Amino acid sequence: MRELLQNNPYLFWSFVFFIFLAVTTFFTTSFKRFFAGKIEGRKFPEELQLVFKALRECHSGNERDYLNILRELAKKYPEEIEIFLMAGDVARKTSPHKALEIHRDLLFRSGTSGKLRGKVLKHMGEDYLLLGKASKALNTLRESVKIDDKSETREMLSRAYESAGDTEEAYENMKKSVKMRNDTDYTPVKAVLTRAVVNSIKKGD
Repeated sequence: MRELLQNNPYLFWSFVFFIFLAVTTFFTTSFKRFFAGKIEGRKFPEELQLVFKALRECHSGNERDYLNILRELAKKYPEEIEIFLMAGDVARKTSPHKALEIHRDLLFRSGTSGKLRGKVLKHMGEDYLLLGKASKALNTLRESVKIDDKSETREMLSRAYESAGDTEEAYENMKKSVKMRNDTDYTPVKAVLTRAVVNSIKKGD
């Protein structure tokens, strides 16, 4: 499918336009239902995130097009925090500072509460990790798991503890992450200990 789209520019852009039109239509319909009182709670359907993932796959290697689509949607639906989370994730590849700026601003939005706040903090924690700010990553991710304890966040928290030199907490959080996934592969847990031993040898401890 990808090769067919890459070899046929007209078909590729037709597909992109179709996806964009579908996303826009979905948004419009969802909001009409929301304001009619037919949707309760989360306005941003999980199914729509799959559409964005498909778009990202389609634009693999061309993040600019994907980011431009997100920008257009952000202009149309500025209250949808999920769009800005995704935009920040794209920006992280080239500018972690910009990603952090985008994600941090979301904390001051009126709609950022409950589990959504926990999700924003998780994204910020990843930004801090990439920037090498282990202490800030730890504080942010610890707050995130208090709000909404997720396997992925525990894994990030493990990485943050490891960066801070706390092998014991890194090990415990990675173990929790694996258990939460109901995974039987404990390779990531063993890897934490292996890296600790290697680092210890390098330091001459």
